[in-house]
Amino acid sequence: MNCNAAESALPFPASAAVGAATESPLAKLRALWQGHVERTNRARASAAFSGIDTHTLRDIGAPDWVLAEASLRNDSRSVRLIDLYRS
Repeated sequence: MNCNAAESALPFPASAAVGAATESPLAKLRALWQGHVERTNRARASAAFSGIDTHTLRDIGAPDWVLAEASLRNDSRSVRLIDLYRS
């Protein structure tokens, strides 16, 4: 069972009739699709972890990029609150 959404269980059909001229565009299309899937998964993970504190994320073993985005989000919230209090 293939649980990774970035890799298809069925490969692209590359028959001899397709030829070498179309293999390169298919490879480019596959790379573009995998990039899209990666960005989508990252956005979903970021949205899922949006309400969790950085200490909790560290405790559950979240990846470093999730911790970095969470700390950036908290810092930007603090700056917005400081600007609100100053006005």
